[in-house]
Amino acid sequence: MRDFIRKPGNWVGLCIALTFLFALLYSFISASNANLPSYVAPEQLPAEEDPKPVSIDTVEYTATEIPLNMQVPADWRQITKGGNTTFINPVDGASISFDIGAYVPGANMVTEAVANEDITRAGGSLVGFTAESNSSYMVVYELGSAVYLEYSTWNLTTFVRVTFQMPQERYDHYYDIAILLFDSFTWEKAQPIPDGFSLFYSAYGNFEFGVPDGWTAVIEDGAYIASAPSDSRLTVTVTPSEADLSALSQLDYIAAASQGKQDYLLSSYSNTGTSLAAEASYSMGGAAWYTSNQLLADNGYLYEVTFDCAMENYDADAGAFMTTLALFRVFD
Repeated sequence: MRDFIRKPGNWVGLCIALTFLFALLYSFISASNANLPSYVAPEQLPAEEDPKPVSIDTVEYTATEIPLNMQVPADWRQITKGGNTTFINPVDGASISFDIGAYVPGANMVTEAVANEDITRAGGSLVGFTAESNSSYMVVYELGSAVYLEYSTWNLTTFVRVTFQMPQERYDHYYDIAILLFDSFTWEKAQPIPDGFSLFYSAYGNFEFGVPDGWTAVIEDGAYIASAPSDSRLTVTVTPSEADLSALSQLDYIAAASQGKQDYLLSSYSNTGTSLAAEASYSMGGAAWYTSNQLLADNGYLYEVTFDCAMENYDADAGAFMTTLALFRVFD
């Protein structure tokens, strides 16, 4: 504005600028007095429809060997195939079979990698694997022109596998049906694997034992070692041996068991000739420790299970060790 005041020649420009400003103000006032355009709601997108529930007539299958139940399609024909109760769809050959048999200890060691290896070896292709619990898993795979959904579950005496087989081109049709039917599966297990434990099976020595959840396990020099967060330790070994334990005196045992343990003091000892149980205390790192040692001579092997813990952690961890021993067994 100072240039306009100082230079008379700019009065014309000033007049033009003021005229333009007044025109803008008039336009703004006119627009303020005008009616606002009416609100137009945006076009509503069609709402997504909820998936329709699966509609299929079913009947309940009840096993004769164990208290197991599951819904199966009502119009599928029941037959016996390979010794297993099987329900088959006569239209497309889809089927559901129930394999109920003796306990299979190797089932505890099945992982996604193990399942993939087994299925690939058979000429199939793994689609999915899920470990459902400490005693069950679901695997889905393709083999030939069929898709298989297999649910495996077990307790300490019985192994169950339910297999839903369907043509590949009918997978989408059967997917929701399979979920509906598998969700109806129930089995009141008489001897379940305890909650908070999983079973470790060793083909070498053909035996298994329980491992508490949350304990970190490694295998070092042929020994299975599981450590609790408190540093309590479970050690399991197996070695070939045809000898029994009857020749092992208490003094011989103390001499061997006390190796590397300061202030070793045996508190209990029992030897039946085929099994040995001992408890002792010792010092480590300035603290008092407890140790329990179990030996079993069986089936051409010597099995040894040892538990070590600081005395201050005995109440918290010894119970888990007792469950481990209760789950220990050797198979013929």
